[in-house]
Amino acid sequence: MKHFKIFIFVLFIIININSFISAQETNSDHNNINIFSHNTEDENTTKNFQALVSAGIGKMSGHTTYQIGGTVEEPSGTYEMHAPISELMFPLEIYTINLDASFFFLKSFNSNLSFKTNITDRTGNMEDRDWGVPWEDPIGSGIYYWYGPDHLDVYSESKTDMTLYIFNLDLLYEVYRNNFSSCNTDFQVYAGLGYLYQEFDFECRLIRQYDLRGDVVPVNQRLDFEGDGSVGLTYNVKSHIPYLEISSLLIYDQNILLKANIGYSPYVMLYDRDNHKLRNKISKAECKGSSLLFSFAGSYFFKNNIFIKGQIDYVKVDTEGKQKQYNNGTWSGTIDQKNFSERKSLDISAGYVFN
Repeated sequence: MKHFKIFIFVLFIIININSFISAQETNSDHNNINIFSHNTEDENTTKNFQALVSAGIGKMSGHTTYQIGGTVEEPSGTYEMHAPISELMFPLEIYTINLDASFFFLKSFNSNLSFKTNITDRTGNMEDRDWGVPWEDPIGSGIYYWYGPDHLDVYSESKTDMTLYIFNLDLLYEVYRNNFSSCNTDFQVYAGLGYLYQEFDFECRLIRQYDLRGDVVPVNQRLDFEGDGSVGLTYNVKSHIPYLEISSLLIYDQNILLKANIGYSPYVMLYDRDNHKLRNKISKAECKGSSLLFSFAGSYFFKNNIFIKGQIDYVKVDTEGKQKQYNNGTWSGTIDQKNFSERKSLDISAGYVFN
C-alpha cells in the first residue's frame, strides 16, 4: 500500500511537469498570470474558470484519544462509576503526501478539494492509563481496597503503526472584495460550507505495562506485563465533520497569495472500534460533538503558471457518546465515552495554475 501511494504521488508530479513543459512551449511570451482577477489581458473578456492543482509532502503531529467512565449499563443493571476509569491516547506523528485543488468559477465561487494519506507507518507509542483499579485481599474474602478514583494505577506503552485518510471539500461564495490599487493588492472574503472526513487506523504492540499500586497488591493480582511483539490491539476511528467556513485571500502583485480559513462544526459524527485481541473483546462507540478548523497558506507564483505553497492546518474535535462492549461476540455492557483529538500539519507543495 505504501509503495502504491508513492507511485500515485510520483505520477502526479510527472503530470505537472508535463503541463509545465507544454506551457513553456505554448506560452513562452506570457510573463505573469492574472491570479483570480477573473479578467484576461483583454479587459472585455471575462475569465470564468481557474484551477490551482498541487502535490506535496507534510508532517503531522497530535493525538486522538478516548476515555470511558460514568454511567454503566450491564445485563444485571445500571450503575455509576468514576470517570475516567480508562484512557487510550493514540499518537498522530507521521509524514504524509498531499493532493490539493482549488477552483475559481462563475466569477464569485471558490471550491477546494484535498486528500491526504501517510507515507510512513510508525507513529510513536500509544499510551494506556487506568484509574481506580481495586484489588481483593485476601483472595476470596470479598474485601476490596483501592487508592481512589484519581490515582493512576496502571500505565502501558505500545509501539504503534497507523494508516490515515483525510478528505476535505468546500464550496464558498465571494461576499466581499476590495482592490488597493496603490499597492497592487486585492483582498477577498468568501463564506460557505465544507465537509471533512478523517479516518485513523492503528495497530499496537505492547512494550511494557506497569502496575503502579505498589507491593500492597498480592503478586497474583498485579498487572505488570511485557509485550511479545505481537499485535495486541487495533483501533479504528472515523469522523464526519460538516462545517461552516469563512475564507480570506490577500493577493499581492499577482505573485503572492496569502489565504486564511476558519471553520466550525456544531455537529460531528464519530465512530470508533477497539479490538483487544488478547481478551477477545471488541468495543464500538458512536459519539457526537463539535470541531474547530483553521488553516493558513502562503503561495508564490512564478512565470508560466508554476507556484510553490506552504500551509499549516489545525483541527480539534470534541465528542461524547456511548461505547458498547462485546466479549466473545456477546454484549457485556455499555459505558459513557469521550473522544477528542487534536492534529497539526505543516505541508510544502508545488503546483500549476490552469486557466
